[in-house]
Amino acid sequence: MKNKTFGYTEDWKTSPMAYWVHIEADDKPWYISEKFDPPAPVRHGSLGYPYLTIELDGFRFSFTSEAQFEEFKTIMLENYFLRLWSFPVKDQEEKDPIVTG
Repeated sequence: MKNKTFGYTEDWKTSPMAYWVHIEADDKPWYISEKFDPPAPVRHGSLGYPYLTIELDGFRFSFTSEAQFEEFKTIMLENYFLRLWSFPVKDQEEKDPIVTG
């Protein structure tokens, strides 16, 4: 992780992963729903909702809940290991300096 920023935002739903992680648990459309599974993050008074932004290899990722960050880590680890196991060893060494290094 090259850079990380902590801050606050007025709307936790603006995080790119919010829609995919926090599933509405009532009969309302997601954008007006008030109950979610996992639960929505808690607002910190007048500061708003905490957010974390990380920059990794030139890509920027933003999270407004711990559940979003945990899902991100799970997906990234799964994809990394799938990539390691899906190439023959010779191809893998040529394409992935991490494996050879």
